[in-house]
Amino acid sequence: MDEKQKKRIRSMIHVASGVVLAAVIAYMAYLFIEKKPLGPVYMVVICGALLLFWLLETVLAPILCHSFEEHTPEQIASYKKYAALELLGYGGLAYFALSATSGTGIYGALVYVVTLMFKRRFLDEYLGKTDDEDEAEDDAEEKTPAGSAADREARMARMLTEDGAQEESEQAHAAEDVADGTEQARAAEDAVVGTEQAHAAEDAAEISAGNASQAALEAPDKEENS
Repeated sequence: MDEKQKKRIRSMIHVASGVVLAAVIAYMAYLFIEKKPLGPVYMVVICGALLLFWLLETVLAPILCHSFEEHTPEQIASYKKYAALELLGYGGLAYFALSATSGTGIYGALVYVVTLMFKRRFLDEYLGKTDDEDEAEDDAEEKTPAGSAADREARMARMLTEDGAQEESEQAHAAEDVADGTEQARAAEDAVVGTEQAHAAEDAAEISAGNASQAALEAPDKEENS
């Protein structure tokens, strides 16, 4: 079986598990809104949903994907221990959900937390991880933030440089715009001055024409008097 088929099977199992969890959440919300008592049906639904979820994700998924064929008998034994601890943890969750109204539900939550602490070791054994690999992963996780911080500082410096260059470019464009505006204003002033001079010339021409007309009218009178 190739990885594509395995991925498709796992996706289908995840969808089925999600549907189960959504149905349980909807049922619990209904009981809470309607203020229904938590009777035997509630217990059966919670226990059945957690058991079905465990069967789908922990048992059925590796069987359908033929995952055990790629591991040694020791790794398979570790996975069985992991599955048993996971089932025990789900039992603790069920006890917590069923005893939520009493003070003993906290013990179920403690059981779930304890199983989380131990089952990871068996899962690592099943996956073939050693203590040296775990330490290497921890060291890589410790080194990653520092490298990420250095990368962030470098990116920040580049961003500041780019912002400074962009700001200088904008200032230069603004100066050019101001210069263009000044030239346009001067051209407008020159145009106004030219218009005023033209009007003054027109006025002078009209005055000269009026004086010439008046002189032409006064000339016959002067001749008659003489």
